[in-house]
Amino acid sequence: MKGVAVEEYPVSRSSADFSQTNGRCDLFISIDGQGAELEAKYFPYRRNETRDVFARQLKSKITEAVSAAATLPEYIYKRAGCVFYPVRIASAKRMSVAMKEMAIRGELEHYISDLRDNADIVAWCFPENARDIFLEADGDFYPGVVLAIKLVKVA
Repeated sequence: MKGVAVEEYPVSRSSADFSQTNGRCDLFISIDGQGAELEAKYFPYRRNETRDVFARQLKSKITEAVSAAATLPEYIYKRAGCVFYPVRIASAKRMSVAMKEMAIRGELEHYISDLRDNADIVAWCFPENARDIFLEADGDFYPGVVLAIKLVKVA
């Protein structure tokens, strides 16, 4: 398997009136000749947010990323919008390892449920060496990140 990844490279974008503008693409990935161009958006976690508000804002951010990806030129590659966001476990400083793992599983199920109808691909990464990282100001635990990808529908 051979692959390549290029980030932040210049492209010509199409606007709503079909004119071309200069822009950039966040990421190009190709593995064994199958490629995709991605527009990435960061979705920060906000404290004290209800699950419904979170789901609406996440859907909006995915739509924003897909709309940006749709302005990329149509080559032979797929185009997609992606959103990544940190997983937050509130006040986890005094939790045991087992409690942290249970909280991570619960949060992940939460995110996947909210993404079920809004993303084509969901991936996550919880590196072992990040499992003890806390934001000192609030004692919250940020063990990893979730990535949601939605392909641009070709007309």
